[in-house]
Amino acid sequence: MRAVVVGSTGFVGGHVRTGLARRGWHVAALDRSSLPDGDIVRALAGMIAVSPPDLVVNCTGATSGSRTALYRSNADLARDLACAVAAAGRRPRLVHIGSAAEYGAASGSRPCAEVDEAIPLTDYGRSKLEGTRRVLAAVPSATVLRATTVIGAGCGGFVGAVCRQIAAGAPDGTVAVGSLAAARDLVDVDDLVAAVDSVARAPAVHGGIYNVGTGVAVELDLVVARVRAVTGFRGRVVTGRVPGSGRSAAVVSQCSDIGKIARDVGWAPVTPLDASIRAVWDQACASTRTHVDRGGRACPSHSSPVPTAGSAVPPRSGWPTAATTSSSPHGG
Repeated sequence: MRAVVVGSTGFVGGHVRTGLARRGWHVAALDRSSLPDGDIVRALAGMIAVSPPDLVVNCTGATSGSRTALYRSNADLARDLACAVAAAGRRPRLVHIGSAAEYGAASGSRPCAEVDEAIPLTDYGRSKLEGTRRVLAAVPSATVLRATTVIGAGCGGFVGAVCRQIAAGAPDGTVAVGSLAAARDLVDVDDLVAAVDSVARAPAVHGGIYNVGTGVAVELDLVVARVRAVTGFRGRVVTGRVPGSGRSAAVVSQCSDIGKIARDVGWAPVTPLDASIRAVWDQACASTRTHVDRGGRACPSHSSPVPTAGSAVPPRSGWPTAATTSSSPHGG
């Protein structure tokens, strides 16, 4: 089974590349930085023409920038990559990584389901929704995985920022965060990779949208408590000093119904929140070469370095070598 991961230098894309390889896929990575002309769409079309893969996973995208930049990365590029797949004589399966931000806010206490009307609240969410629509218009058999907040080694966002501050020895034992008046459905990146693998192998899946999350919204103050428990941090956490993320600040509660993917392919998340936080923490420590133990002392990290999103996957024979290295700055 051969796969092309487009956008594999990003957080999600890097984990998809290495995770699929661990699951037995022969993986090639494709990104702008590895191409002389940066034309990732033409490169994908060429790869498909020379040696058609079984699977193409689109992990490209931008999480910040102007409205124009977001639409260019999340909608225009998604459409163009899908059109390259659609034009193939032997069409590979296409999996597109979408976002729960396409829904907007959860309705009351009920998680968002795939059949719910999507009313995104940010330019990021609107651009991702437009990307989903364009992908499915070009390739109706494509599968869109609407992921909730994805965390794991090398992630950004709230958990990544807090762990990096602690690992760097936050000044005066203080960590600055934005508002904690929100709740997020936090899914581990390895569970997202498992979802990609599951839908790609499932013969009964013929396209459409699937939510990928945990089905549980965790309040951010409880997330901070779990970060404290995992890292042993005993300093102060000061709220309101950091602006919220432009892609999700307007969303108070995020939670997705994962019943459909469970029924259709038998996928379910298996990684506990503490294990996800531990992976983020270990990577932060590996990056700073310090570790705050449970006594609050700075000392050499005792954790084994976690592979970063760009860790190399040894190429295997029989696959075009021109695209077997790294990927796009917009990945993930």
